[in-house]
Amino acid sequence: MATSSKLITIVNKCFECEGSVSSPQRLREHLNIHGISTPRRSLGFRRKNNQQYTFVKCGNGHGLIEAHAGCPACSAHYADLTKSQSTAQQHQNNGQNQEPSPSRQRQESSRDQEQSSSHQHLNDVHCITSLPKRRSSTRAEDRYLEMELLDPKDLSFPPVDYDDHFVVQQFDVTNAMYEFQCSILRQKWKLSLEDHIHHAMAINSILLLSPNKYPDNLSPHFCEASLRTTMNKIKSIYGLNLPRMQIKTVTNMITIIQELDIEAISRSQAIVKLLQLDLLPHERKFANGLAELVKKLPRVPIEEDVNESELITRFVDPFLCGLFDDPEEGVFIRWTNDITVEARKNETLWTRRPDLTVTSLKGVKWSTSHGYGEVKPVCHEANNFLLSNDLIRVAIFCKNAFDAQNLEGILGLQIIGRSITFYLLVLPSNGLYVMYELGTLQLPNNLCDLCKLLMDIPLGLLVLDVFHRLCIRSANPFQPSRHRPTVPESNFDGIFSTSQDRKRSCHLKKYN
Repeated sequence: MATSSKLITIVNKCFECEGSVSSPQRLREHLNIHGISTPRRSLGFRRKNNQQYTFVKCGNGHGLIEAHAGCPACSAHYADLTKSQSTAQQHQNNGQNQEPSPSRQRQESSRDQEQSSSHQHLNDVHCITSLPKRRSSTRAEDRYLEMELLDPKDLSFPPVDYDDHFVVQQFDVTNAMYEFQCSILRQKWKLSLEDHIHHAMAINSILLLSPNKYPDNLSPHFCEASLRTTMNKIKSIYGLNLPRMQIKTVTNMITIIQELDIEAISRSQAIVKLLQLDLLPHERKFANGLAELVKKLPRVPIEEDVNESELITRFVDPFLCGLFDDPEEGVFIRWTNDITVEARKNETLWTRRPDLTVTSLKGVKWSTSHGYGEVKPVCHEANNFLLSNDLIRVAIFCKNAFDAQNLEGILGLQIIGRSITFYLLVLPSNGLYVMYELGTLQLPNNLCDLCKLLMDIPLGLLVLDVFHRLCIRSANPFQPSRHRPTVPESNFDGIFSTSQDRKRSCHLKKYN
């Protein structure tokens, strides 16, 4: 892709009345009305991309695309209509008023290229014949260039509200986010999804924050120090610090699991002991998750690849049900693979189906959505395009529910194999959503490794605290001015490429 070449779209515009028509043939017919006759083009004529110009057919008003008036008889094109007039008059003065046959026109065109006096206007526009030799582009390549050209359509970002900014130690996060959004519209080509996931979030006014991760594509607007202080401020506002675990509780759980491992007790006895421990409410929820895993986990690791269905039923669902599923309180983990409640109410919202939702029941109908999740088996761990796409979907589902239900916050889950990453989506100021990564928890694949999960008890307790304290309906009345609409999927597809490359850097990539 010639990134340094100028993007040109050819318009068929009359230099006499400045009216536009749909094709060169109609332009020739239109010029006859003004008494100007031009020859027909040779068969198979087309402008080829070169080192100076890349021709596109996209007329979307992109700031980097320059409209040129094209000559209806040859490859000349001009940004100035007066030059188009001299081109047509030169055709007329050269005695080409009569339309020649295609074979004669090809002969005349070849002869004219050898005689610079008969086509001096070609030098004015630096046509292909005057450029260094370069392999001519194919129609497939031209089509690819058009598909990869960034197309913002009607996408725009409203100016920031000066009455409500999110400011951290004199750093204006709201303003930096707005400048980051505007920088997207100044791009020439579509962005690759794997290494531009923060851009994909930003078009929906979502700032993705992951502790100890400072992507380079954020650095022009968010330096490492500003990202760190922003994360610390979010942790302080919403109370996202990891709690301390009592040593006695951890010791009791380890003892029970070790007895199960050496077969001193049975699975049912281990479950009873776990549930009889003297625990705090959130600790008991975590113990419930352990108990459910004790029922399902094999004693030794499974050597074969685990597909998505088995991953959910054998590993993920038992643990998450222990954490969140509470039928007595009307809260359920649902593997819906269905259109969201918000999407049914508004056709403009993305309607792709989430794998997981945590929903509360009101009477006999589902009411509040507390979280959404996407699942991929471990065989897709290296496919950064699919994983990035999944995280964006989780963010969109969460944002739509957050806006529609006036929540304080909402939980997002991305599950890759037995690894579960938890996110919290909040709205700290007008038009600025923050998706904060709480942490990643690794589920064991057998009973022997169950003790390793106990090291993640603090993260589990933090997730449970966030879920019960923040993932609820807000007591404040809904304020539409604080929210921003979700960008339609067609606009998203006009900015981000569908091409995939495993070699691209990715925010979600795991390093072992």
